[in-house]
Amino acid sequence: MDSLSPLLLSSIIFFSCLTTSSIATTLDIKRDESSLLAFKALITSDTIKQNWSTQTSVCSWIGVTCDSHGTRVTQLNLSKMGVRGSIAPEIGNLDSLVSLDLSGNYLNSSIAPTIFNLTVVESIHLYDNGLSGSLPRHICRYNRLQRLKVLDLGSNELEGDIPLSLDQCSQLERISFGFNKLSGNVPREIANITKLKVLDLSFNNLRGVIPQQIHRLENLQMLYMSSNELSGSLPPGIGNMKALQFFFLTGNALTGKHPLWTLI
Repeated sequence: MDSLSPLLLSSIIFFSCLTTSSIATTLDIKRDESSLLAFKALITSDTIKQNWSTQTSVCSWIGVTCDSHGTRVTQLNLSKMGVRGSIAPEIGNLDSLVSLDLSGNYLNSSIAPTIFNLTVVESIHLYDNGLSGSLPRHICRYNRLQRLKVLDLGSNELEGDIPLSLDQCSQLERISFGFNKLSGNVPREIANITKLKVLDLSFNNLRGVIPQQIHRLENLQMLYMSSNELSGSLPPGIGNMKALQFFFLTGNALTGKHPLWTLI
């Protein structure tokens, strides 16, 4: 009988761990559900109102994708679904979210700062809404957004400066801030985001010069800076950017001689 005691003890520990893990998993998906319900409470959408119900699994809700085990929400895609209202700060509690796409709607609040606390998110698409306010100064600091590859906030009503800390999102491949009301200078720190392939700052109120360091973006394929208030000469190194395919500069006050292809 005594010889069975270690086996019995091991079994108790094993099943205890399973129970604890199961409880934790249930709490995680319930927390995700609560976060999405908080978002639902601040928006108007007939589709979401009818579909997002506690009577069904959150993983079956329209626009929601969970991991293969159904334990966490990993994607939220409500693009072009006629969603109106505000972005609830609880969206930032979806800490397993890899992709967030709320583009092409009628959201008209400021961007909830908690969105920029997401730790594993790789793409954020909020373009073509009516979002206002400014971007957080410390947007990429304190190990935030370390996996972020795409940040698309174009075609909104955003104001203020481009955050200097943006370069600490070192995995960024696409930054799209075009068609907003951003002001201030183009920060030279952007040149530190060496994986960047697309940089769209067009149709804003940016002033000053194009940073001399811009040529460091050796992977950059598309650079859009049209219709700002940029001045000065084009940095000489920009002609040596071998990956660059598209460059739009019109509608600024740039001086000096530039290759014709830069004036598109």
